[in-house]
Amino acid sequence: MPTSQQFKEALEKVHQRTDSQMAFLQAHYSTKARALTATHLSKSADYKNYRPINLLYGKLAADLARELGTRGGLSLLCDFFRPGTLTNREWILVMKPDFAEGLRLAGWVKAKQDA
Repeated sequence: MPTSQQFKEALEKVHQRTDSQMAFLQAHYSTKARALTATHLSKSADYKNYRPINLLYGKLAADLARELGTRGGLSLLCDFFRPGTLTNREWILVMKPDFAEGLRLAGWVKAKQDA
């Protein structure tokens, strides 16, 4: 797994950031335990459904994997809980700690105390 510093450096090379992307990344970063469904993430970015989250998060994961010289899809950035694992009806995405810290170090998100 990449370190937070490696994520930071890779994020600094990725240039396609939209306001909506930044909104859902900030929402995911800021939520308790960094655990949300794609539906909740889509609401934070004003999308009508979860599909843009899947697309944009997946593209970000692919871009970062390329920069890091590794393989991996969205599992590079998040862990998942399938529906019914807990009390969830939908997949739950949990942002990985090193990715979260890399986002903060790269200035893509702000911690509450930094806001």
